[in-house]
Amino acid sequence: MRTIIAVGFVFAHLPCEAQGEYTVYKYDNGNVSSEGYMVDGRPDGYWKTYHPDGTLKSEGNRADFELDSTWIFYNEAGEKVTEITYRAGKKHGRYIAYRNGVLYEESQFENEVKVGEALYYYPTGELNKRIPFENGKEQGDGFEFDREGRIITLLSYREGFLRTADKVNRFDTQGKKRGPWVRFHPNGVLAYEGRFMNDMKNGIFKTYDKRGDLLTLEKYRDDELVTDSEESVILDIRNTYYDDGTVKSTGGYVDGVKEGTHRLYDQEGNITAGELYSKGEKIGEGIIDRNGDYQGIWKLYFESGELKAEGEFENSKRTGDWIYYHKNGETEHKAKFADGLPNGRWTWYYEDGKLRREEFFRRGKEDGTVKEYDREGNIVVQGDYISGLRDGTWFLNVGDHTERGKYTDGERTGEWIYEYQDESVAYEGEYVAGMAVGKHKWYHPNGQVKLEGKYKSGLRVGTWRKYKEDGELTLNVKYKSGREVKINGKRVIKAENYVPEI
Repeated sequence: MRTIIAVGFVFAHLPCEAQGEYTVYKYDNGNVSSEGYMVDGRPDGYWKTYHPDGTLKSEGNRADFELDSTWIFYNEAGEKVTEITYRAGKKHGRYIAYRNGVLYEESQFENEVKVGEALYYYPTGELNKRIPFENGKEQGDGFEFDREGRIITLLSYREGFLRTADKVNRFDTQGKKRGPWVRFHPNGVLAYEGRFMNDMKNGIFKTYDKRGDLLTLEKYRDDELVTDSEESVILDIRNTYYDDGTVKSTGGYVDGVKEGTHRLYDQEGNITAGELYSKGEKIGEGIIDRNGDYQGIWKLYFESGELKAEGEFENSKRTGDWIYYHKNGETEHKAKFADGLPNGRWTWYYEDGKLRREEFFRRGKEDGTVKEYDREGNIVVQGDYISGLRDGTWFLNVGDHTERGKYTDGERTGEWIYEYQDESVAYEGEYVAGMAVGKHKWYHPNGQVKLEGKYKSGLRVGTWRKYKEDGELTLNVKYKSGREVKINGKRVIKAENYVPEI
């Protein structure tokens, strides 16, 4: 229980639009529960809340009555629990979490959605994990480190689920290297990989340049290089020279065939041209500087020789206009980049030149209207993005039916309806913040109900029924919090509670 004590002071030093009474709320035990400015009956400006024992619980600023800038939250022991940056009431910016008063997590939010790379720490302060996020879910390749900073697990996430966790760079109980070992370039590209047994190299070892191109492939047996192995590939670096002895060209060969990066120099030592090769086939041409970065105008090729793409690089980041091609020479899509990120209008085309898709990007994120067409020019997808998230009304043709409904901040909201090609209803249901709620129905093409049931907060609840096209009931399932408890009237026994008959 709280007691409200309104302290009637109006602070003249506050801006006119933020003038208000400084108000104190108290628990029944007399301790302050919260305090701050009230403007038009609502909290604004700087506020603090407290635990019942009087220790600080949270503190931060409000702007236009919404949480704004950095808020700090504490537990009853007075230790920080989180530091969260807000904008207009939503998490937007840096997020820091603590465990037992020690840094545990550092991450970023954009409009309540976790994005970018999240860092997690050991209780002793060393980095424990680096995990990438997209649209609030783990997505992509992450790493687990030991306390010495060595990568010990390669993590792969997809749509919020951990798909693989490969142990690497491990020692056995005697402190000897065992199993797969890897190293990475500073830009995150794999630099080296191979396997150890009893602290000795065994099997295939590969090294790569910072672009990810293979440099060497060698086979080892008990730490000895097997020089006559068919698997071993060591690039033979060859140079040509001007009459004065300066290098004219340099590049790698395997069995006399060009492989990897090749460069041409003028007599002053400046790089004038570059080419990339794979098994003797040229797959790219343009300037590759001494740091291995792509610079200037580039052309990329399919291994079969056809032009694949052309555009400009700046420090290995695409910039300006790029064109990509089908193998038949027709444009596949036109793209614009800024600092390596998609930016501006992008268009895709079918092999016959007809428009397939058009959309807009801003700083790497979809932003604006997207339209997709079939080969006859009919729109099959249409909707809007705002900062990479679907927003507003969307239309999607997904084969035998179309889907119509609204998105808010990338989540389905309100009523969604699917229709067959004859415009008869195939499905209808409601969503709140991306979660299915209330009654949902699916229909056969003849209009008969196919499946019906209720959702609560995205979970199936109550009785769900499935019907044949003639209306005959074929399945009756009762759910509780998304879990099946009865099927056709018979109770479902959990596997862990099932005791087989002897």
